[in-house]
Amino acid sequence: MSVLWSASGLLSVLRDEFLHDLIMWGNHHEMFRHVRRVNTGFMVSNGFLLMLVTVVPFTTALISDYLNKVGAVVACAVYGGVFVLISIAYNLLWYTAAKDRALLRSGVPEQVIRKFTRNYRIGFPLYLLATVAAFVSPLSQSASARIVGVLAITMRRGGVEIHSS
Repeated sequence: MSVLWSASGLLSVLRDEFLHDLIMWGNHHEMFRHVRRVNTGFMVSNGFLLMLVTVVPFTTALISDYLNKVGAVVACAVYGGVFVLISIAYNLLWYTAAKDRALLRSGVPEQVIRKFTRNYRIGFPLYLLATVAAFVSPLSQSASARIVGVLAITMRRGGVEIHSS
C-alpha cells in the first residue's frame, strides 16, 4: 500500500509541477507578445527568471522525497520560496519592459499594461501565503499551490490574466 501512496504522491507532485510550468510558459509567451525590443536589463531579468524556473524540478523532487517525512516542512517551504522568487522575477521582468513603455510595442493599450502590472502583483502575496502555509502543514502548502494554479487558469479563461508564476 505504501508503494501506491508513494506513486500517487509523486504523480500528484508532478501534475502540480506541470501545471505551474504550463502557467509560467503561458505567462512568458503572453508577455513577450507585447514586447517590441529588449535591452540588457530585460535580458538579465529574463535570465534570472529562467534560472529560477530551472530550479523547480529540484524543489519538486524535494517534496516528492520528503512529503511524508520529517523534512516535509522545509521541503515545502523551499518549493514555495522558489515560486515567491519566480513571482518577483516576473514582476521585475514586466517592470523592465513596461517602465516608460520603452520596450513595449507602440500599440499596447494602457489598460493592458495596468492589467499585467496588477496581475503580476497579485501573484507575489498568493505565493507568499502558500509558502507560509508550509509551516502550518506541508499538505496545506501543496493545496495552496494548487489553488493558486487553478485561480490563474480560471482568471485567464475569463479574459483576465493573473500571471502568477
